[in-house]
Amino acid sequence: MAATNWHAPEGLSVLPEDERQYDQTPLTSHQYHQQLSSAAAPGKNLLSPATMNVQNAISELTKVKEREDRGKISVHGWMHKQGSRKFKGPVAKSWRKRYFALEDAKMYYFHNDVDCRKYFNSRNGDLVVGAVDLRDAFKLEQSERLDLPARGIVIHTRHRAWLVCPETDQDFRMWFDALEFTVMSAGSGNVVKRDLPNVRVYEMKGRFSYRFWYIIFVITALVELAGIVLWFPLGIEPCDLKFKGDTCEEIQLLYADPLQCGDKPFNGMWNPPEWYHWSAGIKSVQCFKEPYIADWVSYFVFYLAEFISITLGSLYYLGMWRPVRRGARYLRDFEPHFPPEKVRNSKLYTL
Repeated sequence: MAATNWHAPEGLSVLPEDERQYDQTPLTSHQYHQQLSSAAAPGKNLLSPATMNVQNAISELTKVKEREDRGKISVHGWMHKQGSRKFKGPVAKSWRKRYFALEDAKMYYFHNDVDCRKYFNSRNGDLVVGAVDLRDAFKLEQSERLDLPARGIVIHTRHRAWLVCPETDQDFRMWFDALEFTVMSAGSGNVVKRDLPNVRVYEMKGRFSYRFWYIIFVITALVELAGIVLWFPLGIEPCDLKFKGDTCEEIQLLYADPLQCGDKPFNGMWNPPEWYHWSAGIKSVQCFKEPYIADWVSYFVFYLAEFISITLGSLYYLGMWRPVRRGARYLRDFEPHFPPEKVRNSKLYTL
């Protein structure tokens, strides 16, 4: 068989036939990685410029999409939020109208929509009034209360229960669906839906007259408290009404028994200014009765009781500053509707 002359392709060297020509020295880790890098380097040149441009464009679009998803707002709008308090008392919790925005698993609220737009453009934390982390929410439900400004949503977290009220039924459904999707996606809690009866709000008549008499009540109460302090006779009563201008020594000469009197008001513990003497009508009095300790204790207890009574009464009556009436005008207006047997029974009772 004739021998053929084989030539190595251009760019490749012929392997030596003698194994002794191979270097049997082991490679270090650094040398091994250098050889891998040098072997992979020519592969980069296999991509054409058009393909590299397409890859760069895809990379930029992916980065933009990630930024958009990170700042994507699911739903936003106005809602009423009930405030919190650290102690229980007769004062009702305040309601504040805030602008809410749901981003991912966080619901932010702001003073207005302008602050909301500024925040998501600049991420300035000073614009945020507060935030609700829905990853901590273990329960989402429709509020059972019927005395709210509108249908309420309660978000239960480990720290507190957030109560918010969208302005309309359409907004309520929009917010509840968005919050339900977020809570269920996080897998941190359950959702409770309720079919509550509809209630209508009626404006009660007589608001102006009620507010007028409430203001009169507050003014007269303040005058009463001021009168107890300024013009109560305890401590400023003359020793003898017939001899108001005489000194205590001159009055004592008229009585055989010693008198409990002094030349200064309030047992000498406080010397009021001249305007007080004039307003209380004691400007010419030279000798004052000195009350006993029991009299002073009774006076302060009486004043404290009046102050507490007036304060609680003012707070209670203030709750009717904006009175509302809720309910359905007709039985058929309730939703859900009453069962037919209950309607028949109610008619029998009214006969």
